[in-house]
Amino acid sequence: MRNKTLLPIHDPWFQTGALTLLISGVFLAIDFAPPISIHWYPNLPPSASASGPRTTAGAASGSPVAPSARTPGSAHPASTPARRPTSGTHRSAAEDMALGELAERHHDYGLAMRRYRQAVEQGSAEACEGVGALYEFGRGVKRDYRTAVRWYRDGAQRGSAGAQYSLGYSYATGRGVGQNYHSAMQWYRRAAAQGDGVAAVAIGAMYENGRGVPQNWGKARRWWQKAASTGNSVAETDLGLMYANGIGVAQDFGKAIGWLRKAARQGNADAQASLGGMYGNGMGVPVNYKKAIFWLSKAALRGDAAAEQSIGALYSKGEGVNQNYRKALQWYRKAAAQGNAQAATGIGYLYQRGWGVPQDYGAAMRWYRKAAARGNSEAEFYIGYLHQYGLGVAPDGDRALFWYQKAAAQGDAVAKMKIACLKASNSQNSSKC
Repeated sequence: MRNKTLLPIHDPWFQTGALTLLISGVFLAIDFAPPISIHWYPNLPPSASASGPRTTAGAASGSPVAPSARTPGSAHPASTPARRPTSGTHRSAAEDMALGELAERHHDYGLAMRRYRQAVEQGSAEACEGVGALYEFGRGVKRDYRTAVRWYRDGAQRGSAGAQYSLGYSYATGRGVGQNYHSAMQWYRRAAAQGDGVAAVAIGAMYENGRGVPQNWGKARRWWQKAASTGNSVAETDLGLMYANGIGVAQDFGKAIGWLRKAARQGNADAQASLGGMYGNGMGVPVNYKKAIFWLSKAALRGDAAAEQSIGALYSKGEGVNQNYRKALQWYRKAAAQGNAQAATGIGYLYQRGWGVPQDYGAAMRWYRKAAARGNSEAEFYIGYLHQYGLGVAPDGDRALFWYQKAAAQGDAVAKMKIACLKASNSQNSSKC
């Protein structure tokens, strides 16, 4: 769940909607109102671990890691390191598996590959996933999705839940095999039947997005609850956002905060950012900027772009911190460097107003265009605004109308008012609108 958006309409202090500030596990600016959306995977796998094949499976953090960063196919990482065999003894498959994981953690991928293969030779299904992951991520070998799929299939057919999940993920993404959501769901279900929480999250996401199955929020929620019962923080975050946005369930901020707090305490950046947003906007709790900044800062330390953008918004408004436009700009730039359109719009607005930087309409326009290229409605509004009033460009009512219409198509109320005024004046004397 992570979709992120930004800025106000034509005044930085103008505040719109409330709950729509929470999307995709993100605190969308104290002064911004984004659209509601949960998962953001564009043509991608409905897997709640989303960006990577899996999360630490029994772990509760839910942060993406490589399949072989934990005991492949198992819902629990090895609790103790393997004993180093004495001279003249043979290592067991489990010992080779553990040594392979240790080598991989230390980036000795050649040794990891040897140990995994030795474990496979002794019948380890889990080690097949380890070998497959090395090929999938190009660790110590040339990246080869097809070879990865062959290893995942071998492990999956031998009964490894981790390999079954990874094979399902390959079908969902179309990496190394033809994209097939039906096959993805079949393998996810086999993994989930063995108690794999990550696979349960993925099934929930399939139902959420209607991939391979009819969209069904009720079933999505039930699968996420199964995953959450294993301590999976991604599932906890998804449940929290369902309740926060009232999607598939009655809106309930109390339940939203409960689920998000569980995930946030495990280090889930999406949950931390969302929890910070709820404290910053007073959703189900009294407004508490100290707690908002606490959770947003934790998410930002993990590189969460939306949290970085939100901290920038707090500095811009001076809420919970001393107003400081230069710090706002620093945080916006961090987020914009990751492609956050909200932050790009925020930078543009600082240049437009000359806050923390010399006033520069040209720079403002450039940043607005970057954000508009990503579909940001506030940036579209401001491009229209600059054209309407001739700020850095020649006044042009027709161009202003064009950009206001793009913003209005996304629901921008102030843009709609501008359009009505410009049409009434036939784009003449547009500066009076």
